[in-house]
Amino acid sequence: MKKQLAFLGTAAAVLMMAGTAHADGGYVGAQYTDNTDASFHSWGLNGAFASSNFQFDAGYANLNGSGASVDAFSVGAHLFSRSDEWLWGGFAGYNHFSGSGDAGEWTIAGQVQYYMPRTTISGDLSYSSTTSTPSDFNTTQIDGEARFFGTDNFSFQGNLGWGSVSGSGSSGNFWTYGVGAEYQFDAAPISLYGGWQGLNLDGGGNLNAWSIGIRYNWGGTLLQRNRSGAGLNSPHGFLASIL
Repeated sequence: MKKQLAFLGTAAAVLMMAGTAHADGGYVGAQYTDNTDASFHSWGLNGAFASSNFQFDAGYANLNGSGASVDAFSVGAHLFSRSDEWLWGGFAGYNHFSGSGDAGEWTIAGQVQYYMPRTTISGDLSYSSTTSTPSDFNTTQIDGEARFFGTDNFSFQGNLGWGSVSGSGSSGNFWTYGVGAEYQFDAAPISLYGGWQGLNLDGGGNLNAWSIGIRYNWGGTLLQRNRSGAGLNSPHGFLASIL
């Protein structure tokens, strides 16, 4: 254990010293999501803040449907090294779900981004552990995203991921996919965004959800936020994916 803690401390120190320093930046916003297949909708508040080689995320959402209500809270932290072309880093986060019962989901992940003039390619490899549900289970996922900037304040993206979930002697695989876009007004640091996300379970079963939202941003344009601010997604496990 002491050797592991020493290794993690050394890795953190290297990440903090490496890369290019950047100005602070972030956003706060509100979002509405409608999941037609699961017959529920949600609204939520979320935000992110980045400074130098660190990003912090937090959010809250209330989900309603079929006579049930669930409150979902999330927190996460990213530690990374970022240059003009590459980002390498790690993520640790927690999601808590409270309704008729409680469930928690821990996630750790490695993250990478590659920056081209108008396109950012992102990849995450994550492991999640979900507890306090009728049966505990674990999720391993790999996710990729390509985000293109038509202008400094307009972007659209596509994402694709594969995951494996196992627990209580059974296991299965699933795919996630989606598209989205965001536009920030030139006269004010307000952006509007929307998108569609889907999940397909091997052997049958699909979920589809669309969302819209608004953000107040600080730290520059959407392109600057992506390259030098709070531009990292927060990986999560299977339970957060289906909700």
